[in-house]
Amino acid sequence: MSTPAKRVEWTCPGCGKRYAIPAHMPEPRLCPQCRNRGASLGEAVAAEYPLPSEPAPMGFPIDVEPPEIDRSVPEFEPPTIPLPTRRPKRSTLRKRYPILRTIALCYKVLAAIVGLGAIVGIGISITATTTVEASPERTNQIIAGLVTFGAGVVLAILFWTFSEVIHLLLDIEETTRRAAKSDNSTY
Repeated sequence: MSTPAKRVEWTCPGCGKRYAIPAHMPEPRLCPQCRNRGASLGEAVAAEYPLPSEPAPMGFPIDVEPPEIDRSVPEFEPPTIPLPTRRPKRSTLRKRYPILRTIALCYKVLAAIVGLGAIVGIGISITATTTVEASPERTNQIIAGLVTFGAGVVLAILFWTFSEVIHLLLDIEETTRRAAKSDNSTY
């Protein structure tokens, strides 16, 4: 037993006739009679839905002129906003222990000189490997250069550390004096 296929109502855009077509089929563009006449879908749609007539061209009234545009570039004037004045906090405490500060500076200079000596030591070692033929003297030069480099790096770090420790102790002393002065002034 076969069940009848569902049908959908369709209207031809060319002639306006209504047809019942199977639901599973795509909608045709034109019905068989319009196709036999040779009518195209565009003609059919144009006959069904005519285009409106063209509107009359609109024009501006003669006495109204478009506004003139100012194309000049205005001069730029930065806004004059007063900046807040803030006096830097100057320490009323004088720097103490100038000799210790000088010693710390000397340690930093010494660290730089020893660091340069370490670089010279590695330079000696490198040149000895490339210029002198294999001999005990060459081996001694390479070892001396490497020892100079290693000792120079260690001493440079050590001298720089001494300098920083001196600065640290001076900063601790200065901070303690400031805190003591501010505590005394609040009572």
